[in-house]
Amino acid sequence: MGRINQIGSQMILGMMIFLWLISVAISLNHLFFDHRILVLPVYTIGVIGWLTLIITIAYLGFSCWKQLLLIGLFFFCSGYLTGPYLEPPSDPLEHTRFAYRFCEKNSQELKLISDDLWHYSMMTVFMCNSARSQDPDHTLLHLDLLNGAIWSILMCGLFILTRSAGVPARWALIGAVIAFLFMGTNRFSYFSYYSFSAGASSLLICWLWTAMFFFQKNGKSILVGVTCFLICLPVLLSNHKQEAVFLSFITAVWLLINAHQRIWQLLRQAGFRNPEGSRNPIRYTYILLVFSVFFLLPQFEWFQKFFTMTFIGNKWDANQDLVYSVHGIHLFGKIWANRVFETFGLLGWMPILLIVPFFWPGLFSVDTDRRNRCLLLWLLPIIGYGVPLFHFIWASNVDAGVYYRLTYCSMAWVPITFFFHQLEHRFSLVFENQDENKKTTRRIFCTVCLVFLFLTATVRSGPIYGKFDHILMETRPWWPAWKDMISKILQERDNRPVFTDPQTSSVLAGVFNYPIAYKFREFRRKDIIDLKNFEKNYPNFRCIVNLIGFTPSWLPVETVHWIPDVANTSLYYSYEDITGNELNELLRRIQPAGYQVFYEK
Repeated sequence: MGRINQIGSQMILGMMIFLWLISVAISLNHLFFDHRILVLPVYTIGVIGWLTLIITIAYLGFSCWKQLLLIGLFFFCSGYLTGPYLEPPSDPLEHTRFAYRFCEKNSQELKLISDDLWHYSMMTVFMCNSARSQDPDHTLLHLDLLNGAIWSILMCGLFILTRSAGVPARWALIGAVIAFLFMGTNRFSYFSYYSFSAGASSLLICWLWTAMFFFQKNGKSILVGVTCFLICLPVLLSNHKQEAVFLSFITAVWLLINAHQRIWQLLRQAGFRNPEGSRNPIRYTYILLVFSVFFLLPQFEWFQKFFTMTFIGNKWDANQDLVYSVHGIHLFGKIWANRVFETFGLLGWMPILLIVPFFWPGLFSVDTDRRNRCLLLWLLPIIGYGVPLFHFIWASNVDAGVYYRLTYCSMAWVPITFFFHQLEHRFSLVFENQDENKKTTRRIFCTVCLVFLFLTATVRSGPIYGKFDHILMETRPWWPAWKDMISKILQERDNRPVFTDPQTSSVLAGVFNYPIAYKFREFRRKDIIDLKNFEKNYPNFRCIVNLIGFTPSWLPVETVHWIPDVANTSLYYSYEDITGNELNELLRRIQPAGYQVFYEK
């Protein structure tokens, strides 16, 4: 049996290497040659993307493939049953509209559409078959299947990452659940709100690389890890550049900690004191060198100018409001800046409470290096904001509006899971030589932890920001009221794009791939459609008036991310200065011609 497993693992490894090399070739062709060398259908690129990620997950999780299969199936079903969050005017509708633009294209045409290659190509594998369907249920089914597939691979990646910290499979699953319940920003769940963004598949690649190499420290592993980083880099750059920065940062921290351990070991062997008893200056020289590189050099303008020549953009001067300085000395980034705290949430701040127990002498008998690396996975954004060199690089390359996203590189669920696993082990020692009692204690402890997590995740306000309510909420609040209207619009499809209000447009374009007259994000809330001259003003469009509003969810109310009254679509129309609910009665009475009206029941 062991021989068969070894052969299977080697076969999967060979397939993984082959697929990654193909992915790199496609990515380099996309980045530097505008697909002049290699022209492929988008569908083919999408299939290669799915196969590459699935085979990589299968290889890294081969030793616990049964648990991995169950996790994948469970979260596929969960993602399918809940469906993607599609309340207008949320971001997922923009992502689906963007993915539809990839349908029936080849790779050479994509360069004119977007630099984000892989994720949207992967989405087309599920979406393009229903892109012109007249059955809205058929289209929604494909989107639900896509959501389930993305949830499945993300959760498998989280399981593998947590497992790499040295915890048993049951605790690796709990670690993945912790990320599932708390990851995101404010009340927005990452899995519900951002799974259709290109960052999701890119972040999965970061997790898989971290699982494979971050806890390794021998020379061979470092060489392979750097090689794999260089292989992943063009794929990330051609998919979502933000995660390319994340993986570069994680790799840099990993190399630095390995180099530090080796150098410190050599310094200890050399001795911290000279034979005559005086202190050896080598250690202090090393500490001063590290301090100079990471804290002093970023203060100098010549150093900043030298580094900015290598960056995509120089936004350092524009982002000075995000820098905490004293008398012109850059100390650290403002971690209290917009959305940083609400993105950290309980997931980001809970490890602070664990630092004392982690380092309490004799409390846990664990590998010190593994424990420290677990904490580093949580501290990544703190290091990024707190060390001037790293903060200078980050603030030089992002707009102020996305400054908070560095928090997404944190993997705080790993040290949290590691801590609770060690705590479980400590409790089980009470029943020494009583195996049955140990097993019972472990089951009870795991159950208590899960119950605590789910109850805590229902607290969606700060500073906890649990995401369970967002995961379970109605993902298509417009569907019950708009089903008949959408079915009729799709069945009467013609070649003209639709001109209607922005919320109806966002659903028609983002969910059902129906051509619309304008980019709905460009339609301002104060813009009102004058129905008296509707057809005259827009003769080349199919003019639709949707007076059927829908009940908005609690999300826009509590997050103030958009105005809840956009759900009342009748407010976008006006007839002789009459708007809102009164318009519904007026149009029923005068029965206007030239445009199609859908009335509130």
